[in-house]
Amino acid sequence: MKFKASLDTLAKVITGFIVLLFIYLGQRSVHIILESETEPTSFYLHVFILVFLVFVLIGTWVFSPQDYEIGDGKLTIKRIIGDFKIGLHEITEVKGLTKEETKGTIRTFGVGGLFGYFGRFYIPKIGRVILFATQRKNKVLIKKNEEKQFILTPDDLQFIQYLRNKIS
Repeated sequence: MKFKASLDTLAKVITGFIVLLFIYLGQRSVHIILESETEPTSFYLHVFILVFLVFVLIGTWVFSPQDYEIGDGKLTIKRIIGDFKIGLHEITEVKGLTKEETKGTIRTFGVGGLFGYFGRFYIPKIGRVILFATQRKNKVLIKKNEEKQFILTPDDLQFIQYLRNKIS
């Protein structure tokens, strides 16, 4: 069964702002590249800037969570490239989280709003987690056998009960 993962308003605003900022910076770089006939340093710098901007946008987009799917003995976090799979037999706990439990979240290596919230984070009351989130509500904690923890944010919280039923 598929569960949608929609971006919340903040993620949409951050994504829109960053895309517009990158378009602005990109068009300035293109303008400078076209006018830098004799300045090779400026040319290479702005080519690098363009490549970097495109890499960041495409890189975050292709690894952002699109939706979650439970079936074939797996929980699959659907992404444009490289779906992430967790075997249902590996899951030891599934529970909803409150805002209070996730207070003080620190991003250690992840994305904080551009196409979602994903990557490695630290939450004082929970510990190290891997987020595959698209919103700041409907947080679901999933613990794996080997002490790995994941947080997903499906639009429909029936996800919790459905996943628990599939596990047992």
